[in-house]
Amino acid sequence: MIFRPAPILFRALSLFSALILVAGLPACKKAPRTDAVTPVGASAEIGAPAPDFTLLSVEDEKVSLSEFKGKVVMVNFWATWCPPCKKEIPDFMDFQKTYGERGFEILGISLDDDQDAVHTYLTSNPINYFVLFGSPDVAAKYGNIQSIPTTFLVDREGIIRATEVGMMPRSYWEQKIEALL
Repeated sequence: MIFRPAPILFRALSLFSALILVAGLPACKKAPRTDAVTPVGASAEIGAPAPDFTLLSVEDEKVSLSEFKGKVVMVNFWATWCPPCKKEIPDFMDFQKTYGERGFEILGISLDDDQDAVHTYLTSNPINYFVLFGSPDVAAKYGNIQSIPTTFLVDREGIIRATEVGMMPRSYWEQKIEALL
């Protein structure tokens, strides 16, 4: 005799799976790094200067936040294994295209442990903004990033004007970016 679960069971399991997937979209938990130390005086709060950093890009170039002084900068901590991170990338690419000429830049800081995973992801999913390899030091400067995506919006003077953990609606970021441009 073959066991055949009732159709109601399949619907219940499908609904349960969908709820888990949707509930997981706002943010992905990231395991805390034991080698990350919060620098004395570090603050990544709204109204505070954005902590400067220099990181290596996927093109093997050093990129510093301070290079973008005078521009509105979105600093986005993400990873290739994080579904909400990947889901917001198309909006961010549109923002770069729409607002780039008005003095807007995005710095996507990958918190992947494996740089090859980032290169592999970008091969099939090109991104039109800077993608940098994160470090425990930079994650610590920005409040010991524990969940991703975590995004900061920095004004032309280098002051943090918005910060959000989890994926936000496109309209939310459009309003914030427009206000700073």
